[in-house]
Amino acid sequence: MTDLDHATTKEDRKAERAAQKEINRQARKDAPRHPLKYMGRIGSHILSNGEYRSGLTRVPISGATAEYESGATSKRVTGTRVITGAVLLGPVGALAGGVLRKNKTKCYVTITFADGNVAIIDAPVKDEPKARKFAATVNAAGAFYADRD
Repeated sequence: MTDLDHATTKEDRKAERAAQKEINRQARKDAPRHPLKYMGRIGSHILSNGEYRSGLTRVPISGATAEYESGATSKRVTGTRVITGAVLLGPVGALAGGVLRKNKTKCYVTITFADGNVAIIDAPVKDEPKARKFAATVNAAGAFYADRD
């Protein structure tokens, strides 16, 4: 192989690498991504990549709905607390859920998953805007991922 042949193959390899880089760049650009608007966090509760995570619990967010409640104005017994107590602890939990009142220094986000499980997240009243935003994000993500399935 002459010096001229070596230079040509070197230039060819350089051109091939440049073309491959461009193909890879375009593939990354066109790859589907999880929208950042469907990510959120409140305390140790995280919503990202189409799932809800809290501790070791991971649940798909597809079809989930969330509801924000303030602990400041209501003293009534809600069905959510009774049902959640029953799911977690059986009849004793249902009784406890019905008897317990809301803590007025906290606000709550109740997430109902597509499989019927419920998660209740409490946050300080000072984090009310974050809790409302998290509930709205859960609702949007639940609808978004339900449409994709």
